[in-house]
Parts: sequence; structure tokens; C-alpha cells
Amino acid sequence: MTPGAPWAGRWPAAPAGIRPRLALLSLLASGPLVLLLMAGAVAERSRTVAAAAVRAQTLAVLGAEQQDDLIQEAATLLRVLARVPDIRVPLARPCHALLRRVEEDHQRIGILSVIGSDGRVACNSRDEQPSLALADRPYFQQAMAARTDELILSTPVMSRMTGKPTIVAAVPLFPTSAFAGASDAGGAKPDGLQAEGVLIAALDLDWFSRLGTRLPGSGTNLVQIIDLRDGSAFARSVLDGAGVAAAQPGITLRQADPALAAAARAAGGPGTMQGPDPAGIGRITGFAPLPGTGGTLVLSVGLPRQQVLSAANARLAEDAAIAAAATASALLLAWSVANRAVLRPVRRMAAAAGQLGAGNLDTRVAALPGAARELQALAANLDDMTARLQARSRDLAAAQASLQRSEEHHRLLSTHSSDMISRFDSRFRLTYLSPACLDLTGYQPDELIGRPTSDLVHPDDLAWVDETLNAPLQAGRPTARATYRAVRKDGAVAWLESIVRRLPDVPTGGTGGDGSYVMVTRDVSTRMEMEQRLEEANTLLRGQAMQDPLTALPNRRHIDEAIGTEFRRAQRLQLPLGILMLDIDRFKAFNDTYGHPAGDACIRAVATAIKAVLRRPTDLAGRYGGEEFAVLLPNTDDAGVAVTGERIRRAVQDLGLAHTGSEFGIVTLSIGAAAIMPPIGDIGPAAFLEAADAALYAAKRAGRNGLRLAAVAVTAAGQTPALRPDHMGG
Repeated sequence: MTPGAPWAGRWPAAPAGIRPRLALLSLLASGPLVLLLMAGAVAERSRTVAAAAVRAQTLAVLGAEQQDDLIQEAATLLRVLARVPDIRVPLARPCHALLRRVEEDHQRIGILSVIGSDGRVACNSRDEQPSLALADRPYFQQAMAARTDELILSTPVMSRMTGKPTIVAAVPLFPTSAFAGASDAGGAKPDGLQAEGVLIAALDLDWFSRLGTRLPGSGTNLVQIIDLRDGSAFARSVLDGAGVAAAQPGITLRQADPALAAAARAAGGPGTMQGPDPAGIGRITGFAPLPGTGGTLVLSVGLPRQQVLSAANARLAEDAAIAAAATASALLLAWSVANRAVLRPVRRMAAAAGQLGAGNLDTRVAALPGAARELQALAANLDDMTARLQARSRDLAAAQASLQRSEEHHRLLSTHSSDMISRFDSRFRLTYLSPACLDLTGYQPDELIGRPTSDLVHPDDLAWVDETLNAPLQAGRPTARATYRAVRKDGAVAWLESIVRRLPDVPTGGTGGDGSYVMVTRDVSTRMEMEQRLEEANTLLRGQAMQDPLTALPNRRHIDEAIGTEFRRAQRLQLPLGILMLDIDRFKAFNDTYGHPAGDACIRAVATAIKAVLRRPTDLAGRYGGEEFAVLLPNTDDAGVAVTGERIRRAVQDLGLAHTGSEFGIVTLSIGAAAIMPPIGDIGPAAFLEAADAALYAAKRAGRNGLRLAAVAVTAAGQTPALRPDHMGG
């Protein structure tokens, strides 16, 4: 027994491998002949294509040279007619008769027309009173802007006079004085000279329709004139879409093949290319520019590739038949040799593999006498694999039993869980929902299968769910969570919380992810209701903490925060900022005289009067403490602060509230005012408030029922605000 070959002692010695001998025999029998025949056929096809390309280019050059004289004739005729007085613009007399005679003498040139500077046809060779307007034609606009009597060729257009495809040649009509002393056409005209009109000739394209039949070759040649400026083309319609000769060949205007136009632009002269024409017919195309057009017009001749290669294809088919016969003979010989060494052993192994595929793991391959060594090795490996499959089958049966028990356990949990467990695919369409779906949404699970997960989301929360749940999952996040409102089947709204996890991908046909997700959803309406109530309570507490309960005005804490915010805003934007500090005069005596309930009523009345004076929504009035009030006036200078303070003082005075303990006999206010003006330096809110407070005490010292305005000195060092002797009111 040979070491490393456990099957060598069971089977007899085998001949050498059949695959090297079979390949060598086939190569020796048919290889050289097949290669020789095919190489000759391919070479002949290449020579045929090359010769056809040269022929197509030669035809294009000949056609271009033959037809260039039409353009030269049109250029000469138009330049000569441009000097004839009878067709000058504006016309002294009709020129129809003259143009008609010229057209009759030049059969290859179509309609001749004189166009005025307004773009309307003044006269032509066909109609005595034409009414056509051509001001929008690019060739007319180019001719009117020309400085010389150069010939201008239009792109291929549909003639408005004949309704047929044409190319228009145009020259400008200059005043007669422009030709004084000019000895040749094309000379530059004096500066500032404006053309009076345009003389045009529509070229007769009947010659082009007959060109394909005049050129040597098949009547199925595709002849085109291509305008490289815009890629339009005149094509002689010799073929229909199926490649059959048309019954009435003519001229069509269409967009040229972009590849052909690009090849002509790149060549800058005669050239060739190969490819399908617009009808899908493969062609070998030669092209050449018309000399008289400056390279803008190109004539192309396309030969049908199938017709060109018909003889070569016949030769190739003949050679292929010979090669096939040689190959068949070689294979027949190889078959007889390989039948014993390969085919019969393979059939034996195929039968064993069929039994194995049917589930019969007890099958084995019997001995293969005379088989190739490779097949004997394959048979041994097949037997070994069958033995391993038997062992794995036993292990798999045990694993399946365990998996079934696990699935039953998870199904029990899913069925009796109060949370809804669902699964959706990569398109966010539901593929499974647990029975808890009915309790949470009012829908049976089957009603939601196949629907998008967004169907249950309240319309106002769609954007939120997309941002917090869908977008993270689409970005590759393994998990995502969202709390949102859902619309139940009965129309009721419930708060739901969903946690989504991407399932791991498994091979196709498995039960894992494959781009799908599992989602656990629970009803959190009770929790959200409690959170909402808590938020409302917190909001109410915050409002109460910032509001004076007696006057419903902002309290001192609110005023202090607002002063800091508005002061920083004034510094940032360099805007003025004003403040008023107000104090009810002799309020202690008022309380002692009338009692605290009357004092509270007095404070409320004063607060109402202050609010009534303020007009701007940005102004803020508040109770600063006891009988003291503060008014913050954003974007207000010292004059505005003084005016607003005086209005408040008068409004309280006009209340006429009796106050026997005051020297004025009624309730009055003392007011301190301060305003900070740009540029605002390092002074802070505290110094600003201190200035207004100092002005308030100055107003009290001055006799009360008055207003004092403090001057706030603003410097980089933050000097102490100074009080200026301004006094208003009282």
C-alpha cells in the first residue's frame, strides 16, 4: 500500500490521467487545422474592411469635390447681385422679375430673396408680393452684423417658403458708397457702416438626393451632409429601419450621429469610422469636408457593413464548417478512447450521487476497474464525504430537536407578552407582529402585515420618528429608540415607545436579518400623561416664581434677569438702553392712614397706570419691591426715557388717589431715570441700575413728585455714573 493513498490497496492499478492524454490527442488531431482556417478567415475579413474604408473615404472625397462648385457658384452669384442697384434696400423699384430671371439661369440654385433690415422679405424670385419674416433666422442676424460681404451658410433648416430641407447662403447688402474704390469682393467696409439688408439663396438639394445613385457602389449607400456647427444633417433616405431600400428616396433633416460628427471634427479633413447608423445598420463610413465651406459642412458616405463582408462571411462559414468537421472527428476519436477511462466511471458516480441526493446515505461507489486515476480518487472522496454526511445528519437531527424546543419557548413568550414584538424589512414594511398588537393598536396582526411602520404614527410625529428611529437605522446604527404618538384603529391616540434592533445578516434562505429589524413596542400613555402634568406644574411654578402675586407684574427676580439680558444685547448691538426706578411717595404714611388693604389697592392701581402708559411690546414694567417699581426700556435714549417717565408720573397723578399724609394730597411718584448710549464700554448692569437708583433718591430730595435723569459716564475704566441736574415734572 502506498503511503498517503488509503484506497490504493482496494482497487487495481490505474492508467495515467485521461485528461492530459485527451487534450493532447484533440490538439494534435484538429488544433493546427482549425487555427489555420480561422486565422485566414479573420485576416480576409480585416482586409475587406480596410479596403471598404478606403473606398468609402474615396467616394466621400470625390462627392465633396463634385458638389463644392454649387457653393462656389452661389457665393459668386450673391456677391455680384449684391452690387446690382435694382435689388438695393430700401428698394427703388420691384426686383422680382430680375431675381426670377437669375433663378431660371441658375438651375442648381433655388429661391433668391432680398430681406430688408427689418427682417421681412422685400422680394424674391417666386412671389411678387412676399410676406415672410425671417428676422429670427441666425443667418440673417449674422449677415446684418457682418463687416464684409463674406458668404454666410446657415445650418440645415426647413424652408418656410418651400417646406423642404435646405441650406441658405447669405451676403449682406451694403450701401452703394461702400463699394467705391473696392476692386474685389470680401473687402472690409468703412467703420460704422451698417448693412441695409441681406441677399439670400436657398440651395437646391435635388443634386444631393441624386448623389447616392451617381456615386459608384450600391444604391443602399447612406449619403449625408453634416453641419459640424450644430450637429444637424441632411440624409438621403435610401433605407428604412429594417435596412430595406426605400420606395422613394429623398432628403430628411435630422440630428447627425454624434459619434460621426465628433470623428469629423477631430479629423479636420477626410477620414473614416465604423459603427451603426441612426437606423441601427452597421456601416463603414468615409467622410470629407466640402472645401468651400471652411470645414463646417462634411459629406459622408456609409457602406453597409453586412454587404461589404458578405463574401468574407461566406468564406468564414465555409472555413468554420471544415473546422467543425475536423473537430468532430477528433472528438469522436477522443470519445472512443475516453469511454472506458472516463464515461462509464462517471456514470457510476452519478448514479451514486443521485442516491445520495435522494437521502440514501448508505450508498457507496463500487470499484472502478480501468478508470482514470483522478476518477478513482474522486470516488474515494465521495465515499468519505458520504460517511461524514451520515455523522453530520445525526448531529443535525439532535440540533433541530433542540431548536424546535427553543422556538416553542420564544413563541410562548411572544404570545403572552404585553409588549408588541414586530419585525420589518429594509423597506420598513412589517413582516410579523405578536398578538399584543391588538391591545396596543386595535388592529389584528394580519391587518398590518405588509404595511409600512409609519402607518401607525400620528402625522404630527412622522418627522420626529424619521429623525430618531428611521434615519439612525438607515445610517447603520444597530439600535434606535423613539417615543411617539400612534393612531389606534378606533381613532384614539396613544403614546408608544419603540426600541428597534437590527438583526444579524445570514445567508439567503435563513431566518436571521437579511437587512431586517426586530422592534419591541409598549404603551407609555400613562407615563407620558404624568410627565405632561409634571411639566405643566413646573411651568406654573416657574411663572409664579417670576411674577408678583399682588400686581401680576414681573417681580424683582424677573426684572434683574431682564436687565442683564438687555444690557448684554445693547453692548453687542451698540444700541441705547433706558431704565426707570419709581417709588410711591410717602407710602408708609398711606398705609398708616388707610390700612394695608387700601395700600395693596393703591399699589395695584399704580401698576395698572404704569402698564397703560407703555406701548411697545419690548418695554418691561415690574414691581421691584414694596412700593417700588422698575421699567426697562430697550433701544431708548435719555430723551425717550425722560418722556416715558414723565408720562407715567402724570398718569399716576391723574388717578387722584387721596393721600392726606402727602404734601400733595394725592398719591404721586418719584422717578429716577438713566439711559446708556453707544459706544458702550466696560460699565456693567450693576452700575447702570445704581445710576437710576441714585437719580430716584435725587428726585426725592428735590421734593418728590418729580423725575431726575442720571448721566451715565461710559469709559473703558468703568467710572462711577454722574448725576446731572436735569429735572422734569413736579
